[in-house]
Amino acid sequence: MSTKTYNEQRQIIFEMLSEVVNRDRNVVVFFVHGSFVNGTTSNYAFRDERYFRKGKYLYSKLIRTDASVDVDCFMVSKDPEKSAKRLVIDEAILDGLYITINIISPDTFFEEISAKGSRALKRILLFKEIEIFIGSGIVSKAKASLSRLPNSEVAENKNYQDEFQIRKNFFRFLGENNINEIKIDRSFFDELCPTYTKFVAGEIGTGFPQARYKLVFPKSMGLKAKIDLDTLSITELE
Repeated sequence: MSTKTYNEQRQIIFEMLSEVVNRDRNVVVFFVHGSFVNGTTSNYAFRDERYFRKGKYLYSKLIRTDASVDVDCFMVSKDPEKSAKRLVIDEAILDGLYITINIISPDTFFEEISAKGSRALKRILLFKEIEIFIGSGIVSKAKASLSRLPNSEVAENKNYQDEFQIRKNFFRFLGENNINEIKIDRSFFDELCPTYTKFVAGEIGTGFPQARYKLVFPKSMGLKAKIDLDTLSITELE
């Protein structure tokens, strides 16, 4: 848990991220998005252990953790592999925070913008507050392209984003009511957030592109895992 106020955290983290970008000439877009930007971060984090049998999602076990808030970043680099290798974050500066950085190439960036259906990058640019460190022109171009989406596609992305927030609010409800561990059947989540539940079950793909590097500092938060009841294997998910 961080010992600093939100404004102190924000200033320190943003100064550090600015230095990260300035060191890498391959970076063409870099921004922070989500709750850390608008100050609506929550201290109620739960580990979601997702149980499967014969490939079918059955239920989740939600376990309260002491993980603090995380800072979500998006980077577009002309050389994603090189940028991923060069990224160094000072753990002492983080002071209990976590930073997640997704890195993709410019080609993948624009492929995601122009792809049909719901995509994580589309939802970020359409509905989330962002703070841009570099690449405001490219981001503006992407947003202009998204402004021409058919209403049906905007609605599809908005529905997914709303369901994601509903699920997040449910976790907050559990935390506020001091529920530290609970088992919840898929049928409950099918009622609460049906589209997002299909994503969790692996039945639809609406997340980030596979062609990416995902880095978490200082280490993985360990908030998601897939448990196969047939093989008794556990796969940690990022």
